[in-house]
Amino acid sequence: MEGVALADVEAAATDALGRVAKDGITDRELTTALNQLRARLVFENDSVTNLGHQLGYFETVATAELYRNAARRIAAVTQDEVDRVAKKYLRSDRRTVGWFKPESGVSK
Repeated sequence: MEGVALADVEAAATDALGRVAKDGITDRELTTALNQLRARLVFENDSVTNLGHQLGYFETVATAELYRNAARRIAAVTQDEVDRVAKKYLRSDRRTVGWFKPESGVSK
């Protein structure tokens, strides 16, 4: 956001990640995340073009089978699994931070 120092944004983001890694997530946070993922699956299939894009993307990064089973796999996620993975991966020694700061006054 305009006027917010990049260091402040980084600090807020790393604090949030640290809290999740240390304390886990709440039931409400898990429910919200699962609902958002399910909605994304629906909205990303609103056209043949989007469906083709999704199938191609998943086949490129994993398999199209992962895409076909996404709704079932999302529904099976538990709070304990999220907490376990957060503790494993949301650590400072596994983090790369980059800042994007557009130059002002630069024209295309």
